[in-house]
Amino acid sequence: MRPFRPGAFLASLGILLLTGCGLPHPFAPEARTPQEQAALLPPHGQGVWVGDFHGLPAEQSVRVAGTLLAALHAEGIPASAANRNEASFVLNGAADVTGDDPERVRIVLRWTLTTAAGETVGTVEETNTLPKARWENDARPLDRLALSAAGKIARLARGDEPRPPPPPAVAVWPVDGAPGDGRRALTFAVRTALADAGIPLARAGQEPGLILLGGVELDAAEAGQQEARLNWSLIRPDGETVGAFTQVNRIAAGRMDGPWGILASAIAAGTAEGVAALIERMADEKPAETQ
Repeated sequence: MRPFRPGAFLASLGILLLTGCGLPHPFAPEARTPQEQAALLPPHGQGVWVGDFHGLPAEQSVRVAGTLLAALHAEGIPASAANRNEASFVLNGAADVTGDDPERVRIVLRWTLTTAAGETVGTVEETNTLPKARWENDARPLDRLALSAAGKIARLARGDEPRPPPPPAVAVWPVDGAPGDGRRALTFAVRTALADAGIPLARAGQEPGLILLGGVELDAAEAGQQEARLNWSLIRPDGETVGAFTQVNRIAAGRMDGPWGILASAIAAGTAEGVAALIERMADEKPAETQ
């Protein structure tokens, strides 16, 4: 197989998608000639049939499917949205778009690959957070998410590497003791930072694997400054503590009394690093526990 050149592929893919965007459903069976459908039929063996994808408007769903199919082909994986055989893997996906923040949108694209018999091979999740204006006017973030997912899906389909269990989903509880709008702003910023770091978040109604608790302590102001301590604990649902860490910094007195703004994002970035380190340590310790 020829080496895959992302730059050249992205350029040609952009042309393909732009010229095809006027078609109603370019990846639906009725949009292809019999010859085209036969050309995309996976051979006898484990090709990938791209099935349902929910959660996005039709035009965006078509774009995601097109990008994913082209990228899987570039990875050497026979893939089709129109045809399948008795041995084909089945790939179904869904999008979750949330805009709790008035200026930003969080996008989660999630796919599940199953065997023809319905057994789960693995899941792939891609996440991004970006300004609402860009989400509404720029399709490239969707392309990047689909391209990133395609490589992981291809590895699952090929069985290239052992599939470790997914990391536990984390629930972020509202931060205690935060003045101003910190309880809301910091909690939201931490969730966003965790997602950007690839740490899965527990969805509504889902039992979390871990719970992140946070609290803010402020010393009395002195010479226009005060020390802020943010104490974090990562626990299991049964209350067992996985680990804890503290962020300490001196800030201008009263800085946290009003809107936190960029301060929440700066703190959250460090929080995500601490949580990732605790989860990594937890994974490293697991084999020792089973000996």
